[in-house]
Amino acid sequence: MSKYLALVFILATIGMMAAYQNCGTKHANNDPMATTDSSSSITISGTVEQSDLDGCKLLIKADTGEYYIPMRSNTALLKPGATVKVTGLLRDDIVTTCMKGNVIQVDEAQVVNDPSATPTP
Repeated sequence: MSKYLALVFILATIGMMAAYQNCGTKHANNDPMATTDSSSSITISGTVEQSDLDGCKLLIKADTGEYYIPMRSNTALLKPGATVKVTGLLRDDIVTTCMKGNVIQVDEAQVVNDPSATPTP
């Protein structure tokens, strides 16, 4: 019986190793943020929100109701409450500890409305 359990354990271990063989591999140029798929480029408009979830700092709530986690963005532009228009690549190959939204690698960000800005008379 113990030989049978050992065989099952070994086969299960080999199966898990085969399933996760590409985890942690680097891109050819050693830049983990590099991507070759430009078909996932999107432009979203939405409101920047401060997140209270662990692992999240800022989120963009799109006008469609979907949430996005901005990466490589100018954080000076992304202030909570600001309405922004962001263009970038959706990155489904990046895992974060934030449990809400899809990762977007920001290429361009524009503030549409900043409620913290003081109006000029």
